[in-house]
Amino acid sequence: MKIKRLSISILLVFTVLFMVVAALFFNEIRTLASLEKADEYPMYQMTYYGDYGFDEFLKIGAKSDNDIEKFVTKRLLKGMSIDLGVTGDGCTAFVTR
Repeated sequence: MKIKRLSISILLVFTVLFMVVAALFFNEIRTLASLEKADEYPMYQMTYYGDYGFDEFLKIGAKSDNDIEKFVTKRLLKGMSIDLGVTGDGCTAFVTR
């Protein structure tokens, strides 16, 4: 009986944790799910869902690539600190309608 109760409790905890993460990162998950290969170059495209905080960024500003990386990771990861180590890498293009 204790094993069954423990199993149900663990399952409930994981279910609640999954729901919290899914709710917290809903737009980010939708964004990643929209990623698709556009051509054989290879070029990929995706739709960004949600507010990426550009108005807030304009108010704060940045003095370096590292400041931009910190702002983006803080914004996308809901304040969780992580060092991606990608400053200076990559190329991005935005097309809006």
